[in-house]
Amino acid sequence: MTSGYGAPPIAARSRLSAVVAQPADPSTQLDVGELNDYAANVHHTLHLFGQDIQWFTEQLQNATFPFSLATALSFGLNDYQSGKHYTEVYNRAPFGPVMVSGSHVPAASRRGDVMTLFSSEVADRHQPVEAGFSSNETRRKTLLRNGEVVVDTTSNLFTLPPQTVAPEPATFQLNIEATRGHSPFNGELWFDLSTHVTASWTFRSGHTPDDRDAPLPLPTPRFLPELDDNNRAPGRVLVLPVEIQRPEHSPVRPITRITVDVSFDDGKSWHRVPGAGIGDRWFGVVLQPNQGEFASLRASVDDVDGRHTDVTILRAYRL
Repeated sequence: MTSGYGAPPIAARSRLSAVVAQPADPSTQLDVGELNDYAANVHHTLHLFGQDIQWFTEQLQNATFPFSLATALSFGLNDYQSGKHYTEVYNRAPFGPVMVSGSHVPAASRRGDVMTLFSSEVADRHQPVEAGFSSNETRRKTLLRNGEVVVDTTSNLFTLPPQTVAPEPATFQLNIEATRGHSPFNGELWFDLSTHVTASWTFRSGHTPDDRDAPLPLPTPRFLPELDDNNRAPGRVLVLPVEIQRPEHSPVRPITRITVDVSFDDGKSWHRVPGAGIGDRWFGVVLQPNQGEFASLRASVDDVDGRHTDVTILRAYRL
């Protein structure tokens, strides 16, 4: 496996990478692997050995003032197949919302009348999808049922606690918001990308069987432009692919509408991005201005069953 690490979005002093083996049986775990320090914009190769193993990959970014502190984290489970070579790139913008748990727990599901929703606000564009978080985020997560608040929290927990809801079918809306930027200790700029991220998922749900997790196929648009190692657009014309991501084990429901907008003034004004899509993929073309520092992105998605998602990322990438 060859891994590439782009320039950190923070004033990071070091980077830590770990690969931990987990047997396919989730009731057991083998906490072995490697833990290395890396500078920015590097590549390294790992040779992995083992049968019926899932590999838990984890990337940390550390700041050292006033003490060693993990300021950013991404992680996920991966099934690497024997005899194959995998190339992975970490720390590549845009950093945005995904529905992925990074574990054996479904990211969005319902068991009977207990709903689990695991959303990650600032995941990088790593493939396969991994969860991503920042330690200095100001987070808010709200779950509504038929317009009434089920839970509203500003906790720094990565996920909402499982919520027991009424069995009757209803319209739910999950809203998340995250803001990040400067160090809470000395005001140093840690993040200048994805400084404000919002997402909203609207969907219908009712009672499901009590003996298994029923996945909630919530669609999330992921922006996947090709940027350089400093997360900067390479020219005046940028091809902007958008891919629909869903929680693990979810059924694929057809997408009926995708719209994408871009802003070059931190969201004060927005411009529709021309493009077209087929299935879970959409492609647009962004014309970059001669001046400016950042581009912001937002997207709106509908599927055939009436699910609706809105995502906005301020300062998605550098110009």
